[in-house]
Parts: sequence; C-alpha cells; structure tokens
Amino acid sequence: MADQVTLQADVGNVPTNALALLGAAQPLLKALSADNISALAVLQAQALGDQFLSNGDWALRLPDLLARASSVRLERLSAWIGWQKGDTASYMSRSSGGRTVSLLCLALGNLYAKERCGMILRGLSSHVIQGDQQNSSISQLSDLNACLSDKLSCLGFGNLLALHLTRLRQSFFEAGRGVPTDLADIPTEETMVEFLVGLHRALQSEELTLSFTGSKGAGPLLALLMCLCPEDTRVEVEGELIHQGTRSSVTFSVTGHEHNGSSFCIGSKIRAHSEDFSRRFVQTDDSNEPHALNFKWTGWLSSCLDIALAKVGASANGNVREALANLTATAVFSLSGHELCSLDGEGFFRLPKNGMRTLLGPEYDFRVRRSLSTILMEPTDLECRDIVSSYAQLKTAVSLVIPHTSCSCGLCSDMEHWNDIQHPKSGTSLGKTWQFCQIARFWATLGDILERGYISSLIEARGEVAIGHVQRSKSASPRNKRVLGSAIARAVQLKTSSTCENRYSVASVQFIHRSILSMVDAWNLRLDLDGQEYPPIVCQSSGQVTVFPATLQYPRITNPWMIEYLLVDGKLQEGPNSYSAVICARTQRGDSKKLKRPKVGVSLLPKKAKITPSSLGEHNLLSMTLQSEVIERIQVLLLRSRIQSSTKSCHVNFLDVHLGFLGLTPADVCDHTRHSALDAEFTEGVMATSVQAPAAKGANILALTLTHWNPESQFLCCSTSSPALYQGSCCLTCAVAQAREEKIGMVIGGND
Repeated sequence: MADQVTLQADVGNVPTNALALLGAAQPLLKALSADNISALAVLQAQALGDQFLSNGDWALRLPDLLARASSVRLERLSAWIGWQKGDTASYMSRSSGGRTVSLLCLALGNLYAKERCGMILRGLSSHVIQGDQQNSSISQLSDLNACLSDKLSCLGFGNLLALHLTRLRQSFFEAGRGVPTDLADIPTEETMVEFLVGLHRALQSEELTLSFTGSKGAGPLLALLMCLCPEDTRVEVEGELIHQGTRSSVTFSVTGHEHNGSSFCIGSKIRAHSEDFSRRFVQTDDSNEPHALNFKWTGWLSSCLDIALAKVGASANGNVREALANLTATAVFSLSGHELCSLDGEGFFRLPKNGMRTLLGPEYDFRVRRSLSTILMEPTDLECRDIVSSYAQLKTAVSLVIPHTSCSCGLCSDMEHWNDIQHPKSGTSLGKTWQFCQIARFWATLGDILERGYISSLIEARGEVAIGHVQRSKSASPRNKRVLGSAIARAVQLKTSSTCENRYSVASVQFIHRSILSMVDAWNLRLDLDGQEYPPIVCQSSGQVTVFPATLQYPRITNPWMIEYLLVDGKLQEGPNSYSAVICARTQRGDSKKLKRPKVGVSLLPKKAKITPSSLGEHNLLSMTLQSEVIERIQVLLLRSRIQSSTKSCHVNFLDVHLGFLGLTPADVCDHTRHSALDAEFTEGVMATSVQAPAAKGANILALTLTHWNPESQFLCCSTSSPALYQGSCCLTCAVAQAREEKIGMVIGGND
C-alpha cells in the first residue's frame, strides 16, 4: 500500500501584511455573501462616494440605518422578515465614501428605474474617478444601487421631495407669482450625470460654485441636494432667500419663467466670468417620470398630495387636504358592504353589512382618525357620516385651488370625474382632449390618494417602513376606474336622485386585499402567464418592506375581531434567499380550484337531533409550510396549508380563508343564553357541518358549523364560496334567524 502524503504549510512564513489583508477583507466578503452584490461594484461605489461630501440630518443617521439588522420571525412558517447583519449596506456604513454614495443611491433609486440608476453611476464614474477603479458593469451597479436604496428607503425621499416642492410653491404664492408647472419634472440621465459632475467639482473646491437658474426640474434636483449636502446649498425663489447652509457651494435660483427651462453651470466664486464649462439646459423627457418615489409612513399621503398640487400649479387657497381626509373617514363610517360592492358573484365577495367598520373593530373611529392623522391629516368633521356633504366639500375645495378656467376639455364643469360612465370615449377627439386635461388628471390622482387613505386604516406600520408610490405620468390616462371613488359617486347619486347611471360598484374584499399588497409592489401585474392563472398572493415584499395579514401569524377569530395588516421593514427571507411574495397556489390552470373544499350534503348529526353548541366539527391540527417556487424568473414562497381532522386531511387556499374572514358578518347581540340549543322550530333546513366541509349543498340549506370552542377552527370555516355569519354574542336561534333574514348561507358556531 502506498505511503500517504500529507500536505502541510508553515504559517510562520506567511507574510504579516497578507494576514492583515485577509482580516480586513472579511467584512466585505461577509457582506457580499449576504446580498449577492459584486465586490468590484462595492469598491467602485466607495471610490465614487469619496469624490463627494455628505452632511445634514440624514448623514448623521446613516451609520445606524445602514447597519441595522432587526428582524421579525414568522414562527409558524420558519421564515423571517428583516435585514441580515453584516450586509452590503452595513459594510458601506464603515467608510465616509460608502455612506455618501448610499445617500446618492437613495435619491437615484427614487427618481429612476433600476437600470437607469446603473447607467448614471457608470457615466458619473467615467468623469470623476480613475480608470483602474471603473471595473463594474451597469447591471452590477444597478444591483448595488437598488440594495442601498432599499435599505435607506425608510428615510422617505418622497416626503423630502414633497416638502421642498411645497416650499417652492409657497414662496411663489408669497411673491405674488404664478406657480410653474415644471417644478417636479425629472431630468434625463444625461442631465443628471452632468449635474452631479458639476456638484463634484463644486464640493471639491472652495473656489467653485454650482449655479442653477430656472424652474424646470428644480424640485428633484433640490431634493437630491437636501438629501446629500444641505449645508453646502443656498436656495432663492424669485430673489428671496429660503435656505442658507453654512457654505454656498451650490446656489439655486428658482424663477417662474417656466418656458425658458433651466440651466446650470460651474462658476468662480471670486471672478465674474465662468470657467470652461458651458451652460447646460436641464432636459426632461415626458416619458421619464419618477420610477417609484419612496415615502416614509408618517405623512406619506400628504406628501403625495403636495406633489400632485405642484404638478398642476395649484393655488394656496382651499382646503383639499382637509376635505379629502373628511371624505375618506366618511366613506369608512357610512358606506355599507352593499354600497361598496353592488355586484355579487365570483371575484366580488362583499365586505360585511357594516363595511369597513366591522373590519376595524369596536374602536374603528379611533383607528381611522389615528391613521389619517399619521399619513394625511386628522379629519375635522366630528361626525363624518354624511357622504353627500363630504363629497361636496371636496368638490368645492378643488374648485378653489384649480379654477374651471384650467379645464382644457370643456367637460369638467358638468362631470362627476369618478363616475366612469360619464367619461368620453377614448377614440374620439373629445376623449383625447379630456385625457390631457389638468382637472381630469388631478381628480384621478385624488381618487388614488382616497383609496390609499381608506385601506391604510387597516395597516399597522412597524419599524422604519417606507411606501413606494409610482407617480402618475404625464401620459397616463385619468380613465382608469377609481374603485372607491366610483362607489362614493354612486352612493351620492343614489341619495340625491331617483336614478343612478353609475350601474355598479366593485369595492370587494378582493379589492381591499389587492390594494393593500399593491402599496408594497405590484409585480404580479407584470406577469405574462399565457394559459395560466394569476397566483393567490397573501404576502408581498418589495425588497425593502413586506406586508402581510396578521392572520398569517394568528389564524383565529376573536370576538370582537379586528383585521390588521402588518407593514414591516425588511425583505421576505427564508434561509439565505429573498423572495417577492407568498402565494397559496401554483399558476397552473385549476390549481386554486382544487383547493376549494366541497359542499357537504350530509349533516354531522342524526336527522332531527337537537343542535347544541359543541366541538364536533373542529379540527385537530393546522400545518402551514413554505417551499420555494419560481414564477417568470421571480422567486416566491408557496404556502401549503393542511387541515387535519381525526384521520382526514385536506389542503386549503389560505388566501381564500382570509378573504372569507374579511367578509364575515357578526351576528347581532341578543339577551338569550348563548350556549342554549337551537329551537326546534328553526332546525328545518339547518345542517351541522365541520371545518373539512363547512358549506352545505342546496339553495335553501343553512350550514351551521359545530366549532364553538376553537377560534382557529372558526377562522378556517371562512371562505369566499359562501357568505357567513359569526354567532359570537348571540344564541343559536337568533343567529339562524338573522342568517335566514339576510340570505346568508352559513353560520359559524362560536362563543365568547
């Protein structure tokens, strides 16, 4: 047998500087393994950051925000949401160049699409750092930009942009000048590179200054400066100073001559003449709108409204914000489930008869006012019960800030903008004119804000969360249906006239759920599933924040209940991988249908047996597991939910159960004994059922689930296949009588 040869190394002969180099590289290697970011891109970005300076409040917060590593664990699902310790952003927090370029990436990530950010960083690198430091591709720089922007999105760049647009508008008001409508225009990539090259030169030399004159694109460029270096910036509006840093490396002179565009140049602070840097005009492309501004949760809808007002050059008169808050609260407090969704059928499962008030729980008034005061403003109407007067208040407020003379289509004075029946046909010349009318487009934006404020009352934001809100582009049509606005317009028309031309409303539980998920991301809308079905999504993640219903962690019914969606800072992760969503069925046609539980035709109890509250229909175990799936090259997690009852088990669509819970109506409180048996005269046509098959066959058969002592079983009985009534603080007899009267096909047995 041959002698074994053992390889050995004399570590004593390894150079000391080599060991030191390995030790210094350890944090970088750990960061790269956490985010799959190119090492060359990280080093190039740090070199780029060294060519700029950062200061101000955001710069002071960077070390903590970049290095944060908090997480929330989904105990039942073996997954977690949060930030990994020692990731790329954490590594960037270790150097001044890394922190500075992180702020730059935050601004770019909010103003441009991902690939355009990489193009800007690559173009900027070619001007300000040496050639041997430019070793990354556009794709690698794009990935790094997205990684850093996601981690810092909690700062709320959208809020910052809205703040300074509002300051500029207010300054024009006070100067008695008209507000330019191009303040919020986004510069092209080439213009942004040129501006940043000039900023680099101005920050690196005390003898140079970067001067900006005009109005076109002033808002985004000013927001970038206030994010990166507010202490080096001076801002004037029509000659009036509104901001002065400790230095004047950059001078912003905003004027109202919008047709002259804008220009910037490098000049000498001590000489009247400029250097060899010709004046450049800020160019904008109408198709180059902000990709998705990120707003911190506090004040995010207020900031969206400020940006919308700036885009139409609205005056300072009127109280649109107050009227919008009052109308949002009134929609919650007054609209019933039937008024919100007049259709009834597959895909249109209604909210309970009391609408959003049931979902928000007993303290619905407090929750709505707290939510609106956080993201928009607190409603001033103490009652918020008259939808007609609240709607009229908003129309009056809009007419004060945007007079009818701003109408370019000639239709706005007689049109209800949220009534899509009144919209002109798109193929006509009138329809094309209406599509670009400022008033029509502003009302479309108000409809978006109204819907966001309405559903936000169900959201509990935890941590430093950010909302990515895609701005309405100049070419976007106001024609798209405003679901909640349409329901309000229909309700107003029904209350003020005998006829209603707006035929139906579709604010169903599916609409509520989809709208909440879309506040984080709407990647499923970009799927091209030829011959397949869109997956049922219960949790969604944008890579910076994640949203999911609390029932995913606590699948149960409490009496009274309160629906809550959790908006959590961080990615959706399992192990080392990040995912975009949790789905409840695959995309193959028929997969969701296979998870529907059959309707039962036989009662759990013998014929003519007394029906009393019991646990006969409860389950033994609910198991929930996650597995990795790929849809159109997007990584998602598939949630498999299995219900075990004795020796039988079945898989269910968790989203269908959750949506059924959203539509669950509580029975009216009665004075009878809640544990008493169902009166004999009411037993005809009532069938006792279980979690395995809670709904009953037959048009006139009422299902009664025997799940009285198990809150989890009660939750699992919910489904969009059949509207249900929850027994709760009511006896069986009164609950069955109410279900019969309201034409509800199932009573879920459950007591306090």
